[in-house]
Amino acid sequence: MEFQIVTGRQFQQHINAVAALRISIFKEYPYLYDGNIQTETDYLTSFSKSKNSVLIMVKDDEKVIGAVTGIPLAEAGEKFLIPFATNQPVDSIFYLGEILLLKDYRGKGIGYQLYKMFEDWVRKKQQYQTIAIVEVIRDQHDPRKPKHYTPVHKLWEKLGYVEHPEMAIQASYKEVDSDGKIPHSLVYSFKDLSTL
Repeated sequence: MEFQIVTGRQFQQHINAVAALRISIFKEYPYLYDGNIQTETDYLTSFSKSKNSVLIMVKDDEKVIGAVTGIPLAEAGEKFLIPFATNQPVDSIFYLGEILLLKDYRGKGIGYQLYKMFEDWVRKKQQYQTIAIVEVIRDQHDPRKPKHYTPVHKLWEKLGYVEHPEMAIQASYKEVDSDGKIPHSLVYSFKDLSTL
């Protein structure tokens, strides 16, 4: 396995690989996202244009099998700032866009290593006090939930993230087997970097 850290506008070279990962992985529960390459490249453009973004990839031979993306929250887009009060500073918050890993490579510590490299990178910058993530909210009794599904927020809790249900953003996207876009709520969780 080969890990690689790419920063700033070097992200542009890897947009298609990250977009393909997002399309493949987010089809799974809980997102059930029916994405396409155009929508994905549009979304990732803000990362590729930022001089402050980060992309951590892992390859098996030459195949990109996992990635973590991040960008200062202030640069993530207006939608992501809506839950914050107008006088609430966001300059000290770094946004973890996604952590992606193909199914065949899970449960081997690779995803954790990707995340750890990301958090270490953010800490070394010494200008961010908090890491923010958002997760889609699903009904606990959703019939599409896999039988042995473990909620991702349990992992985030173990890593020190605290969920804030009162801070949510709205996003509409097409689900697998849906005819059109469906509104979804995504809730923020935060990790305080002043604690180890």
